[in-house]
Amino acid sequence: MQCLVSPTGLMGSVSLLSITLALSAQDAPDDVIVDEIVARVNQDVVTKTDLDEDLRTLQIDLRDQYKDEVQFQEAFEKAKRASLQGIIETRLMLQKAEDMGVGVEVEQDVDRYIQNLMDQNGIPNLQVLDQALQQRGTSLQEFRKSIRERMIVETVRQQLVYGRITLLTPEIEAYYQEHQEDFTETPQVTLSEIAIYEDKAQGEARTKAQEALDRLRGGDSFEELAKEHSEGATASRGGDIGTFKQGVLAASLESVVFDLEVGQNTGLIENEWGIQIIKVTAKETSTVKPLADVKNEITQRMYEQKALPELKKFIEDLIEKSYLYISPKYRDQFDLKDGI
Repeated sequence: MQCLVSPTGLMGSVSLLSITLALSAQDAPDDVIVDEIVARVNQDVVTKTDLDEDLRTLQIDLRDQYKDEVQFQEAFEKAKRASLQGIIETRLMLQKAEDMGVGVEVEQDVDRYIQNLMDQNGIPNLQVLDQALQQRGTSLQEFRKSIRERMIVETVRQQLVYGRITLLTPEIEAYYQEHQEDFTETPQVTLSEIAIYEDKAQGEARTKAQEALDRLRGGDSFEELAKEHSEGATASRGGDIGTFKQGVLAASLESVVFDLEVGQNTGLIENEWGIQIIKVTAKETSTVKPLADVKNEITQRMYEQKALPELKKFIEDLIEKSYLYISPKYRDQFDLKDGI
């Protein structure tokens, strides 16, 4: 690897290293540690503070995904092992962006991203956003820095990797034909009910349900009978209980309703809680989405598939041409790729 370390450094991190070394030279007390070097990435330095901040952000993100504590811990430990590698790759990409002059206009994009986020979540101003972020263990300054870096890295990827990938129409069409199951709509039905609960004697509940069924067979409106006879929250909606994809309902009920046509209803269905009559108000069979409707999704998938090996090679080239040092203390704690 080529040594590219500058004595003055860039991006602000080396100044922290200089302060650390200067304080050490001034007979600082043994129990005072200003910061600790985890890694050097060319002219940049990754400190223990940087690493801790990255792991804290990782915890926040995973907390939103995993509510179960065991699953959270497993996911965090796995992601933690790869975190230092991710920091190194991000630093390399940011350095490449600086060489390319990328990032000069990104502040406006960051402003727009944050404003859109606030609009979507009803956040009135930056002060309230900062308070919300602090409750999650971070701050507006840290959040803004994270968004800025992600945008810069994505720009580098687009210009040097994704932008060089070609994708032809015949490839998209072939993918569509080979993955029809991915674009097939699951059959679904929209149902309404007349529900009679078992808070009465069994005979009385059955009598009331049978009366409703007889009136249905006589031509009365299902919706009006539901409002008149049904019990529970669905009665005011004319019995509407929603739309269900195949595979969601109980097997005994699903086998019945998916065989009915729109407008047909079941007979009396006995449940643990009472008696139910179900009507199919709408029905969609299994259909394949047209290519025009899924072309953008296919394009995104194929770009990602083609980009993976190119992105890997791009990162490997950056590593090969860089000076990298990892403190021995941290090498065993993290998974690092060959060449680091």
